[in-house]
Amino acid sequence: MNTVFSLYAKMESSLLFYNGSNQASIFDKIIRFFSDGLKNDLYFFFEKSLDNNILKISLHPIENPLIFTHDENNILVEVSSGFIGAGYHAWLLDMLADFEKKYRLKWTEVLGKEDPTGYFKNRDFNLLSKHFVDSLLSISNLFIEQNKKGTSNFMLAFPDDYPVIDKEYFAVTMLGYFGKSWFLDFTNATNNEQKYKYARDFYIWFDKETDDIFWFKTILSMIWLYYPFREIITDEEKNNYAKILYALEIAYKLNQNMDYPFDIWIDIAKYLGDNDIANIIKKRMGDSIISSNIGFCREFGITELAGGFSISMPMSMVRYRDDKAGTIEFFNNKIHSIFQVYSFKNESKDSIMEKVIEHIDKTGDKGIKIEFKHTEFDFEVYERILENDKYLITSITVNENLALIGWFTYSSIYDKNNILSFLEKIIYNKV
Repeated sequence: MNTVFSLYAKMESSLLFYNGSNQASIFDKIIRFFSDGLKNDLYFFFEKSLDNNILKISLHPIENPLIFTHDENNILVEVSSGFIGAGYHAWLLDMLADFEKKYRLKWTEVLGKEDPTGYFKNRDFNLLSKHFVDSLLSISNLFIEQNKKGTSNFMLAFPDDYPVIDKEYFAVTMLGYFGKSWFLDFTNATNNEQKYKYARDFYIWFDKETDDIFWFKTILSMIWLYYPFREIITDEEKNNYAKILYALEIAYKLNQNMDYPFDIWIDIAKYLGDNDIANIIKKRMGDSIISSNIGFCREFGITELAGGFSISMPMSMVRYRDDKAGTIEFFNNKIHSIFQVYSFKNESKDSIMEKVIEHIDKTGDKGIKIEFKHTEFDFEVYERILENDKYLITSITVNENLALIGWFTYSSIYDKNNILSFLEKIIYNKV
C-alpha cells in the first residue's frame, strides 16, 4: 500500500554544490527550501532531524518523512507517499520539481526504485488518482479473500513501528475502524464515480486541493493515532497536541458544520494551558453533549520487545525504544517500565533463571517474591520498597535460550495490579 521510490541528482555544476559546499551547507539549503516553500498553512507540520549523515524532512504528521543522503557526486532522496493519497504524492513531486529548478539539478529515478505510480514521468494527475484507486481495490480484494480463509485484523497504511491494536476488528486505518461491508461495497462498485467516492472516504489527501475535508481528516488521523487522552508527558506529545489544535482551528475557519470532536478539542486546549481557547471552544459547542468515540490510545497495543517476545500494553503510555541499549520503555505519570532481553547458549531454562536471579542479587536487593502465574511461561516476580513511597517490581521469564527481564516502578496497589495484568499479556513467537 505504501508508495516508496528513490531519486538522485548529480551535484556537479548545480547551485546546491556551489563554491565547494560541504554537507552542512547542502542540508541547510534543503531544510530552508522545504520550510520556506510549504503550501498554505502546512508550514506548521514541518519537522527535520539529522542523524548519521541522514536528513529527514517531515511535511505531514501522518506520512513517513523524505530521507535525504548524499555522496561525493549525488544527492539522493527516498520518497514515501502511499498513506495519504494522490494529492500528497503530486504535491511532493511538484515541490521536488521546484527544488530542481532553484538549484539547477536534474532528478532521475534510481534504477529498480522507480515511482510505481508513473507520475514522476507523466505528470498526469488523472492517471495518478486511478493508481491510488486501483491500489486500494487490490488490497481490498486481498482482504476479502484472506477473510474467507479466516483471517482478519488487517492494519492498513500505518506508520512504521506502530503497535498492533489488540482487539477484534476486520480492518483499521489511520482514520479508524473499517468493517468488512465497506470493502465489499467498494469492490462491488459498478462505476468510476462510486469507486472514486470510496477512495475519497479512505484517503486523507486524495484531490489536489487542501480543503476543509483534508484538514478535518488530518485532525481525525492524528487523534486516532497519537492522542493519549491525558496530560502531556513528553515534548513530542506537546508538539502533537499543538498540531491537532492548530489543524482544528484551520478546519473550523473553512467549515464550521463538520462533526468536530469538541470534547477532545477542549481537553487538548486545557492540557496545553490555554483556558481562553478552551472557553471559546465551549461556546462553539453550545449546549451539545459530545462524547467522541475515536482514538486507538483507548486500546491495548502489541509491541515487539526482542527475540520473539512481545507485550500488549495500554497505547496511552509513552513508548521509547533504545536500540543501542537494547531496551524498550513504557511509561505514564503512574507507572514506568523497562524491558530487556538477554540471550544464553546451550543452557537449560532452570540454569538461565538461576543466573539471572543471581545477577540481580549482586546488583541490589530484588525484594520479596510475589506469587504470579502465567498461562504459558514460568515467571519469577519480586517486589521491593524504594524511597519516596515508591515500589519496584522485577519480573523474569525464560523461554528457549532467552531471558526477558522487566522492571516496573509505581506507587499504589492499583498500579501494582495493573502491572501484574500487563505481565499476563506477554507473548512469545519463535524467531
